[in-house]
Amino acid sequence: MQLIESSFHMSLARDPQFQSVMIKALEFLASRATLLRERSHHSTTLIALGLVVAIALLTGCGQSDKRKVPTPTIRASPNPVPAGPGKGTTTVSWDIGDRPKGEVYVSVDGKAEKLFVRGARGSKQAAWISAGSIFEFRLYEGPDRVALVASVRVTRTQ
Repeated sequence: MQLIESSFHMSLARDPQFQSVMIKALEFLASRATLLRERSHHSTTLIALGLVVAIALLTGCGQSDKRKVPTPTIRASPNPVPAGPGKGTTTVSWDIGDRPKGEVYVSVDGKAEKLFVRGARGSKQAAWISAGSIFEFRLYEGPDRVALVASVRVTRTQ
């Protein structure tokens, strides 16, 4: 039982739903092993084999340790910007993920892009959102617009 507990602790970072199912399976197998221990050597061997397989699955035996790479994101809030007097404001938030540098450019109505901000992550207000135009904020990897990784279109309610 100590082996089961230490295997469980080794896999705490894994999927909680999978852990729950595996723990129930291990508890069931352990209870059957106790009941069948005196009945037959063959049943005990099968139960022990089941426990070994369950522990291997629970600890991820034979699996590579693939970590999810954060996906670059950009969003604007509010979007659409509510109607009102004067220019509207939205806050653009971005995260370049596991990349070291990022740049956000903005294009108004499909015209030439202009640098909005540099940085791997953060947020910045755009206080010049007008009705009738489309503001596209584009997140690029690295300096000099190496690769477009995400974008968001912002409009304003009329």
